[in-house]
Amino acid sequence: MKSVVGGDTLEGEIKGSSKQVNLQGRFNVIVTGNEDLTVDLDGDTTAWERRLAVVYYEKPYTGKPIPDLEERLLREEGPGILNWCIKGAERLLREIATDGKIAMTEAQRQHVSNLLQASDGLRLFLQENLIASNGSYLTTDSIVEEYAIYCRDRNWPMLKDVEGSLPKLMLELFMSCPSHSIFENGRYKRGYRGVKYNNG
Repeated sequence: MKSVVGGDTLEGEIKGSSKQVNLQGRFNVIVTGNEDLTVDLDGDTTAWERRLAVVYYEKPYTGKPIPDLEERLLREEGPGILNWCIKGAERLLREIATDGKIAMTEAQRQHVSNLLQASDGLRLFLQENLIASNGSYLTTDSIVEEYAIYCRDRNWPMLKDVEGSLPKLMLELFMSCPSHSIFENGRYKRGYRGVKYNNG
């Protein structure tokens, strides 16, 4: 996605042919969803920050559902909708011509910042809440539960595969590899040795 919107040179193949073509990724992409999305940052937060604009629809329609609404709007309001879009495009192009980028309010910039922080939320949680400690350990279940609370308190979506993402981050941040032999409450559990919560 970053390449598609960031001006990178992309390789494509013509449908029905083996011929290769090169094109420049200067496309506008709109992604919609019914839940908060996260981004695979891959260590490049600033690049995503330059590319993202986030729009939240926080006032849902509460009236009576209208069947085939899109057809009715096109039939009855089509020219007005098109004019509204053209005026918006003209305003956007003026902004870009003046500043070279889309002007955003502080609230809109905060939306982007929140999305990027949530996308890197597991790393932030580990950095803020865990410290290296010889002889200590934490179970995977405990880390996942505390991370869930951390996300809830910030109204962030949780990373989809927390347990799958932990080994790389725990090794990177604390030089701690996964263990399957942590004995707690009468049985062996999965977890990480040499770490504890920084609040005790």
